[in-house]
Amino acid sequence: EKGDCFGEMGYLSKIKRTATVTAKEPVSIIKVNATLIEQVTSDCQLRFYRVFLRVLIDRLAKTTEMAVRR
Repeated sequence: EKGDCFGEMGYLSKIKRTATVTAKEPVSIIKVNATLIEQVTSDCQLRFYRVFLRVLIDRLAKTTEMAVRR
């Protein structure tokens, strides 16, 4: 969806990214690596972490919903 991110689990767990992403329409992508995140201000890092947390919560909720439906 618009504004989504991917690769956050790899960043947070310090493992290689395992996500596969396919776009249905043209997209713009910004690559942000771990080194860049570590070099920005604490306030900026906090903003990244908030986005990552929101994404993980949304994915967990969707996964839980799918498991309950089974």
